[in-house]
Amino acid sequence: MAKIDPSTLAEPHALVRRAVYLQRHTALALPYLTPHKVANLILNEIELRLARTRPHSVPPYIKVEATPLCHLSCGACWHHSKAYKKTLNNKMHLTVERIARIVDPIVRELVGVSLSYSGEPLLNRELSQIVRYLHERRICTGFPTNLSVPMTPSQAEAFVTAGLDQMLISLDGACEETYLKYRIGGSFELVLQNVSKMAEAKRRLGAKRPILVWKMVVFPHNSQEIPIVRRTWRSLGFDAVEFVLDHQSAESNAIKAQANSEMVAGRKPCFWAWNTTVIGWDGGVQPCCQQVNEIQLGNAADQDIRTIWRAEPYARLRAGFARDRYGEDMHPVCRRCVGLPAKAQQSNVGGDVDYAVLVHEPESEKRPQSA
Repeated sequence: MAKIDPSTLAEPHALVRRAVYLQRHTALALPYLTPHKVANLILNEIELRLARTRPHSVPPYIKVEATPLCHLSCGACWHHSKAYKKTLNNKMHLTVERIARIVDPIVRELVGVSLSYSGEPLLNRELSQIVRYLHERRICTGFPTNLSVPMTPSQAEAFVTAGLDQMLISLDGACEETYLKYRIGGSFELVLQNVSKMAEAKRRLGAKRPILVWKMVVFPHNSQEIPIVRRTWRSLGFDAVEFVLDHQSAESNAIKAQANSEMVAGRKPCFWAWNTTVIGWDGGVQPCCQQVNEIQLGNAADQDIRTIWRAEPYARLRAGFARDRYGEDMHPVCRRCVGLPAKAQQSNVGGDVDYAVLVHEPESEKRPQSA
């Protein structure tokens, strides 16, 4: 199989790592910043570096799942599994009422929300209303999408008038044949038609947002089309382009292994446990999207997110990154993620709770290719 040289992608939109994400989110969220939000951001970064287990700051940026449903069957995604799709039903959608219960307790500090995790956000019929709710509370909002769904001009306009800030559009190739090798069940032409509708709605309303980003996951089968994408993205209605390596590729794994090695050698804490959190459509809280429902920390639709953020399960999770005992009390999922060997027994870590209660082996290690 042909290898991809990551250096060939290193133009303005190279491999997306934490520094790039932070830069992108900061620029996007700049109009929403207030002194209170900036103060929380600064405190949050300090507490990350100190690995404080019960931070006074709250997550400045969170991911909230619009829906776990998706109509595609992309190869490296949970949705490629028919068994996984059978576990879902059409009632699994985030609502305006639920997003209000999730974000209202931290609305003064919250900078941004990505309406994403494991499904296609556009399948949620309340999505533009959810975006409007967040925008009216001065929260920067975006989501990744395959955009391969029927969209009318009025629906495109609804996202513009709602105040959507960014749409990351998954389009892995420069033609239908290449695109379909990964985005199984999608339509290359439909995506481009929808991009045109979104761009036209922005032009008609005199709006600069949402920023439409062509996100191309790079595989051996489509890397030869990168020059075409670079030449055509503006003319097709996009505002930016971003190239990301397939997370299962040897090149991507090598980059992650190097980053993990540096993290462990420096005894650095994981930014996921301090900077952000992942919340399911039903309010279920997880620490990150690097695992598959293996760690449940509470429900933000039923309980104040501040309480969950500072409660014992989250504190114990962060304690695994303490410099003086780095890795000793680390959650098995975290150990696996950073590349530390599994411990023979990790019962009653932290005293009174068995980590086995919080962990189960997933049916699949596949994760969605999302932002």
